[in-house]
Amino acid sequence: MKSNLTMSVYGFVGIIIALLIVQSALGIPVVIEPCPPGTPVADSIFSEFVGTSSLVQNMTDLVSTENVFRVGYPKDVVPDVNLSEASKSVESFLSTNYPWLNDTLVIQSLGLLEYIPAWRLEVHSGSIILEMWVSARTGNVLHLGIWSGHLRNEPYYPNGSMIEPEVATDLVKSFLTLNDLKIPSDARYLGILTPTHNFDDRYLIGFMHVVGSVPFVSNAFIDYSYQGEGILFQVDSYYGTIIAFHYLWRDVGTVSSSGVISQERACEIALSLDEIQNGTIVMCNLTVSDVGASTTNSSDDEIRLVWRVVMNNPFRTDVLIDASTGEVVEVQRFRSSLDHLPPLAHGSLYTAILIISLSFGLAILIFIIIHKVLGGG
Repeated sequence: MKSNLTMSVYGFVGIIIALLIVQSALGIPVVIEPCPPGTPVADSIFSEFVGTSSLVQNMTDLVSTENVFRVGYPKDVVPDVNLSEASKSVESFLSTNYPWLNDTLVIQSLGLLEYIPAWRLEVHSGSIILEMWVSARTGNVLHLGIWSGHLRNEPYYPNGSMIEPEVATDLVKSFLTLNDLKIPSDARYLGILTPTHNFDDRYLIGFMHVVGSVPFVSNAFIDYSYQGEGILFQVDSYYGTIIAFHYLWRDVGTVSSSGVISQERACEIALSLDEIQNGTIVMCNLTVSDVGASTTNSSDDEIRLVWRVVMNNPFRTDVLIDASTGEVVEVQRFRSSLDHLPPLAHGSLYTAILIISLSFGLAILIFIIIHKVLGGG
């Protein structure tokens, strides 16, 4: 039998180990893997489409990095493409991609968008009403969405069965080829989101913009609103038609993440808000995001480097905190629950909680073993 001194030494060492484990567990920060979600497009099934795109909006001359990374949107842009030319682009785009739309098009202008130089148009074709955006610089169609009616031709399969995910990706490839579209090299392919009970009649295929290692996140990837940064497609899961298309890609140059507040501090700020009650933090990521003018001291909308704190409250609520100053610049609420949304990044607070719980359990186990050894049990 070991001497009491030996057992005391072992016991002391065990206690120190247990305390270190507990301290380590308590000190675990809310760490999200820095790797953005998805797959680099060059390594994806869309690698053949990587190239320079005329649809990219160059905004590098508008970047201000004094203390805070900001990109302001000028509202006094003089369009290079007039309304008549934009309407002709719409007619050409629809005749190329949807030749069965034989009705005479009625195109109404809704003016220029406030945050990018693009015409916003309402397009009527019989009972179908579309919203379309046309770049005011290049004349390219940037967005197609359905307001009313169905943008369909004939069922893909004669028996009316649902198309396979592989068919949906092939249809997107055909669309890219037909319209001579390229995908920027800094894109990440998010994969194909198969139909759920929320979207049981379509497949969702998207590409995220990554600035260096920081995701450019906007509502387009969160609530399927198709209004923000990224390249997105909706494919009708029965008719095989591209029923929505969105291409918004803004070159903002290099974004430095040096000098930002810590992730833990960002989470503390989000939890301290009076308007967030009983919210649970699900993930916290450093992102480049759109910030509305109504929530900043600027007269224009902006792009900023922010900590995006994602909370379940009970629906998704994102708190955007300026990564340099700690200012809460916007609180975004979404109608969808977190279960039906694509991830922003790998990892979550739940992982940290699990690690802490396991560490406590291990510490208690070591304490029990020490107690038995010291007690001679």
